[in-house]
Parts: sequence; C-alpha cells; structure tokens
Amino acid sequence: MKILSGIFFVFLILCDLSAFAQAPSPLSSSKCIEFQYIKSNNSEKKLNRYGIPRVNNDELKSTVSNGRTMYYPTDFNDLSTIADLLNLENDARIAERGCWATGFQVYPASKRLKTDQFMIVEGRVLNVHETYDNTYLNFGDDWKTDFTVRIQNKNPFFKEYDAQTLKNKHVRVRGFVENYNGPSMTIEHPILIEALPPVMPAP
Repeated sequence: MKILSGIFFVFLILCDLSAFAQAPSPLSSSKCIEFQYIKSNNSEKKLNRYGIPRVNNDELKSTVSNGRTMYYPTDFNDLSTIADLLNLENDARIAERGCWATGFQVYPASKRLKTDQFMIVEGRVLNVHETYDNTYLNFGDDWKTDFTVRIQNKNPFFKEYDAQTLKNKHVRVRGFVENYNGPSMTIEHPILIEALPPVMPAP
C-alpha cells in the first residue's frame, strides 16, 4: 500500500472487541471487533500516544479481504489505495467471508434506517436537489422522512463533481447516518459514492 505523508487514516468496523486484548497485533485475531479507529503506518509500535491501535499495510488489506472489516477512510490522500480496499471489501461481501456471513450487511435505502451509526447503504437516486449550501441525493419521495445523501457544496472534493449524473442511478454510499430531516448521510468524497449496475427485475 502506498502511504502519502507516512500516514493513512481509516475507520474500521470490526466484529469482537475481545480480540484486541487477546491478540499480539490489533488485527491478527480471527475474531471480529466493533468500532475501533485504526491508524496505519509502518511503525513497530502497536498503539499511538492516544491509545489508538496501529496496523501495518498488509494487516489492513488482510482484514478487509478476510471480511472482518467494513472500511471507511478518514482522509483522501491516496485514492488508489482507497479504491483497492473498497474492491477487497466488495469481494469479501460477495463471497460472504468472515463477518459478511454472520452480521455485516448493506442496508437498502428504502428501509427505515437507524441514525447515529455507521452504515453502508444502497439504493436508487430518485432525484437530485441543489440549494446554495448543499446538494441532496433523494432516495425516496418524501425527503423529510426518506433516506438522503447530503453533499456540502463548499467541499473542495466535489468542486468538479456533477451530482445530477446520479439521477436514477443505483449507488452504494458509506458513512454515518444522522437525523437531518430524516435519516441523512453527509458524504466527504466522491469515492464514497459507488455507482452500481442497474438492479434487474425478478423474472
């Protein structure tokens, strides 16, 4: 994995908190752990000064590939690496490896989503609404109650991004769902909006 500026921050959702205490390395256990921030670099130290576990590059790729992690980057310096890890996660999900067979899931945007938690959500963008401050991807008819993705127009990552191209597209997004006129997710970078093949109707 290529690391720019020596550090690559990610947020990992793993499955079984006891593994951190038992394992010599934060990600070496076969168990799954929940809600831990991971800081990846080549340091030999397992914890930084804030007590946040460190993992090396091979460990990060391994835990994503083995299906023990839902992946969420918190900086966007290395888009190639982020894309690689998203692809590894997708392969693990399709193969139902690790936690993808026992608990991890992708939520349909049509479902009544809980707020104040990390989720991966898929659905069809019914319409795109732009205001002065924000651009909204609406996944339901009622934007006050249905799931919505919010893009802040001041975000420089979206300066050249045409959100209108997503209308009627099936997409996968990831982030923290908050209560903002119903369940809403603010997306920090275009790479976190994955365009998917159209869903074919059942025969």
